[in-house]
Amino acid sequence: MQATLDAALALPVTYAADASLHRLALEAARQYDLPAAYDAHYVALAERESTELCTADIRLAQHLRDHGVDWVRVSGEWSDHQRERGA
Repeated sequence: MQATLDAALALPVTYAADASLHRLALEAARQYDLPAAYDAHYVALAERESTELCTADIRLAQHLRDHGVDWVRVSGEWSDHQRERGA
């Protein structure tokens, strides 16, 4: 188990768990009426990084869209969106 953790921590991934993200997540939870802390963190991170949020959670995507969020995509939509952009 330790070797698996060590391998995961050695990946070239930037971890974004800092106090400011938790504060932004609380704001996102309030702004978008999100009951799940993990959803609020995903939303806050996407907002902070000025990027789109890609999720397989159709209900979350629709909930955010109902709150005026236009930078959320459902997994299958992501491929279509990338093709439209020529990526």
